[in-house]
Amino acid sequence: MKEDIADLLTNGLDTHAFGRTDGQIIEMNHASYYDMIEQFCQYIGKQLNSLQKQSIPIELIAGL
Repeated sequence: MKEDIADLLTNGLDTHAFGRTDGQIIEMNHASYYDMIEQFCQYIGKQLNSLQKQSIPIELIAGL
């Protein structure tokens, strides 16, 4: 993709190169978002496992 953008710039097609650059930035952001979501899900999964192992204090049960 970078080579395509470089070729466009070399050939004076700046407008097309800028459009490709915008598209590449959007793709990189999406990949980053998905990576963050995956990390959050893994963290939440680990926390749920530890929470399931804990017991609920009797004081909280009485309030329900």
